[in-house]
Amino acid sequence: MLSLYELNTMLTNDSLANDKALKEYKEAKAYYHGHQLAAQELEKLARRGQIPIYENIYKMICDKILGYKIQSLQEIKVSGRQEQYKPLANLLNDLLRVFNSQKDYEKEIYKRDFDLLMGQSVIELWVNKDKQGDFHISLKALNNESFLVDTYSVDKNALDSNRFHKKQNLSYLEARLLLGENVDIFQNGSTIVDNRVDIIETWIREYDEEVEEKFSWNRYLWHTI
Repeated sequence: MLSLYELNTMLTNDSLANDKALKEYKEAKAYYHGHQLAAQELEKLARRGQIPIYENIYKMICDKILGYKIQSLQEIKVSGRQEQYKPLANLLNDLLRVFNSQKDYEKEIYKRDFDLLMGQSVIELWVNKDKQGDFHISLKALNNESFLVDTYSVDKNALDSNRFHKKQNLSYLEARLLLGENVDIFQNGSTIVDNRVDIIETWIREYDEEVEEKFSWNRYLWHTI
């Protein structure tokens, strides 16, 4: 098990490595929302008493691409190559229909595509188990500014990454339920009325002699003062 110091060092290194990509992502979003003129140009216009006028062609092109992708969403179907696989294929098709019909599915897909146009996108696929023992799969587009990839990852999809970090800002009650009663929780300067806690979820691929691959993914939930 890693120490808090080791986790914090990894987070710092990965934050520095991801800083350039996040900066480009923020600039692309600002450009999309119309902040396209340099500070010097805005200053010149202000001295002349002129109102900045421009045509946001970049936003128009992005919206057209996103609209086309929404209209062209197709249902994914699984087919078995052999007769004995057809029952399994039918089961998988039913599961995909349930998954694709979730109320937030199209919204999360849209956010995924929008972020990808801006430069990078992160999707979280999560499985929850209810009280009846049934499993529910959820899809969520994460905020790029809250997700960090391994410093040494070079694959465009981060398939070679050995660690990931996800930052979350939770209420004190949510943090207590997540971390348990025996963990010290430090609030981030919030008020008594609105107690907030910054939680970091880190997944690290570590050596594990008990598995055949010799490596397994471990989850760390932690936070700093």
